[in-house]
Amino acid sequence: MGCGAEKKHALHGLLPLAKYFLIATPERLYLWNQEHPGQADAPPEYTIDATEEFQPWFRRLSLEPSDIGPEAFELLVHAWLSGIARSGEGISQDVATPWLAELTGSLQQARIEMNPIQ
Repeated sequence: MGCGAEKKHALHGLLPLAKYFLIATPERLYLWNQEHPGQADAPPEYTIDATEEFQPWFRRLSLEPSDIGPEAFELLVHAWLSGIARSGEGISQDVATPWLAELTGSLQQARIEMNPIQ
């Protein structure tokens, strides 16, 4: 998370095959649909303003996005994804598209793992 698009290419061979690939930073969410893989260095299909998505979580922590450390941010993203998996909520409706609705649907009842590569 938060490593930039180059990380997708560098880790692609190490990650389990998944329908979606997400890179999260406190400012942006970058989403790739890997169901029909193209070029490894393709830009994300969708970019979301993460400040809006994560604002409720930052408020709960009484933090600004610029003040959060890497481990705390990892936990925040895990909680956000887990919330989507449990309830289907999490991605703002104002950015909802069929593709994002499908992502949200695929996360429902999913098991969210932290650091699967260790």
